[in-house]
Amino acid sequence: MGHTLDTIILTERQQFILSAVIDEYIETAQPVSSSSIVERGELHASPATVRTEMARLEELGLLLQPHTSAGRIPTDLGYRYYVNHLLTIFRTGKQPPIFAPRDSGVAATVKLLGELTRYTALAMVPGWEAHRLQHVELAPVGRDQLLVMLVTDNRQVMHSLSTVAERPTPARLRQLNDLLNREFAGRPLAELTDEALAAAVAKLPHAPDGFMRQAPELVRRGLEQEGAARVYVEGTAHLFEQQDFATMPKLRALLEALSEESVFEELFARAAGGQMQVSIGAENPHPGLEDCAIVFTSYAISPHATAQLGILGPKRMKYRQVFDTLDAVVQNLDRRLTGEVEE
Repeated sequence: MGHTLDTIILTERQQFILSAVIDEYIETAQPVSSSSIVERGELHASPATVRTEMARLEELGLLLQPHTSAGRIPTDLGYRYYVNHLLTIFRTGKQPPIFAPRDSGVAATVKLLGELTRYTALAMVPGWEAHRLQHVELAPVGRDQLLVMLVTDNRQVMHSLSTVAERPTPARLRQLNDLLNREFAGRPLAELTDEALAAAVAKLPHAPDGFMRQAPELVRRGLEQEGAARVYVEGTAHLFEQQDFATMPKLRALLEALSEESVFEELFARAAGGQMQVSIGAENPHPGLEDCAIVFTSYAISPHATAQLGILGPKRMKYRQVFDTLDAVVQNLDRRLTGEVEE
């Protein structure tokens, strides 16, 4: 019968040994022996005692002996126990002085995370439906074109340029802009439907002319320039630095997974607001990620919308460093949103 995380109870010594094995394996990528644990000088036990405890951890499915006479390496379940139960015990709680870049946009943030961790950084931002309208402006361009600009609550600007059969007068255009901002500013973009826009335009005085009948379509066209959620990936070059992905089949499978945005949409759908989560090995939503661990969380990109950030690396990634780095960057971004960070 296989063991599960809920049924495993370890002694304090077993916890220490498991943590020490994983920490050393993260650093060396080599199976860890009992003598290596004893030589750390932090555990008062003989190599024979440590071997007995390591054998018990293997029976529980937390460690694995890759071949006879070799040391042990952690299993997926071992990493999961480490992340859930041991990381918080041994973490210092001190965060490095890491700050978000002056450009706190998603692309810049993902690039920063990749550089700081030397792993691959990921982010997913929601489509326009998750945002609210801050301002809308229709402005004439040339003799027969109209520019529609929509500014969202996260300062994103969406725009489209359309040809109009009937150019409105400046007074009529000003009327329309005032009306649209009065009716829709502060409301979710998803509420800017054809029906809602047409109903708003119908409130204008005088009979609707050709331009006013076209106006709802022009505004919707501006929205359609930005569609579904977008996934950002930075630091794929760091994959080549990891010996865990040294074989071409593994690297090819991983790169295929990274090219499929739906994989990360599925993963990030599990993100709980503000909580740090980890997906390890077979828990990942693609077979190409079976040798990977992904640490991810969500953060506010506007008062009404959240994005997800993640760090992808080998299962033996430096979890403490990744947790602390992601914590520091997200907290700084949150302070920027609330205006608490001094420039």
